[in-house]
Amino acid sequence: MIFYLHCELSHIRQCDADVRDETVRLLLRAHRNGDHVVIISREICRFLIENADLSRAEKAMLERILFEHPQRASLPRVAKRYILVSPSGAVAADDRAIQVSFRKLVEAKITDRSILLVENIARDGVLYGELLRNHHDLHACPPPAYVPMHGGGSDLPTVFIEQINQRRVVCAIVDTDRLAPSSEPVAKLEKLGRIATEMNWPCAFSSAPPCREAENCLPMDVVFQLESGISNPSKDHYLSLAEEEGKLGHDVRQSFWLYADLKEGICPANAAKIGNDADRAWLRAKLAVINIDIEVHSLSGFGNRVFDQMAAHGQSWSILRQATRTNSWREIFDEFVAFLVWVFAGGRKVVT
Repeated sequence: MIFYLHCELSHIRQCDADVRDETVRLLLRAHRNGDHVVIISREICRFLIENADLSRAEKAMLERILFEHPQRASLPRVAKRYILVSPSGAVAADDRAIQVSFRKLVEAKITDRSILLVENIARDGVLYGELLRNHHDLHACPPPAYVPMHGGGSDLPTVFIEQINQRRVVCAIVDTDRLAPSSEPVAKLEKLGRIATEMNWPCAFSSAPPCREAENCLPMDVVFQLESGISNPSKDHYLSLAEEEGKLGHDVRQSFWLYADLKEGICPANAAKIGNDADRAWLRAKLAVINIDIEVHSLSGFGNRVFDQMAAHGQSWSILRQATRTNSWREIFDEFVAFLVWVFAGGRKVVT
């Protein structure tokens, strides 16, 4: 994340010097390792270089941050979220700032590398990692830095709580499992939000893509060039429906591809199990556009090895990069990705 040390110079002078200097050491380590991006005004940098109890290497890092300030000073103004560090943890700020005092920072592991917590590290973790690397520049954000962590399905809240107890920056991304845009709110997401609130840790985030699950984030072009896409007998139906949705002016955020069960597909037996009448009606209306009756016909899915097939073909990642940087894809997913790139803003390890 962006760590912005900001306050009046007089507050830096008057605060506990030991806590101040330990705070600065932790921030400098995080910046040097590329775990986070630290921004400190020139005035405060100069004061710390002259007065703080720091090693020669730490002072050299402060010199570097001072030199970088003109290029990075605007980051707190554009970041979706950032951490505002000050002696008291209570200075005038906007609602994007997470205020952290020197003492709270020293007592926590907040400067350790951020945790990307996913339900399946080999599926979701790989995809979201690629999106972070492919999109940070589109948001004028530094490169990402994170530790991927497997949360499993039902175990994810437990892992989330463990990271909060360690007072780390953690962001959990969960599938929505929505069958249609009208589906009920995501219970998993609401639970994570309650946990963060009840545990009073503002650096615990949770998010979900604006679709059913990770596979639905993949553009058709990516899936159709895989083995499971080439051999799928229903491929032309997916293409035809997408084309008709465009002709009819359907909202791209409510396209069939985003909510289809791309693993299993759809068949009359599965359609009959949909308990929500609005969800079933939406699905019926979508497929009726290409004369498919969900109570009679089936659409084949692409199986559960889509990400394995992508891993086996390196070209898939370059296709993914190109396809997800298009305006049509970003119109749907840009807000979701924009939040993530700032949570995981970091950089490369600095050698001084």
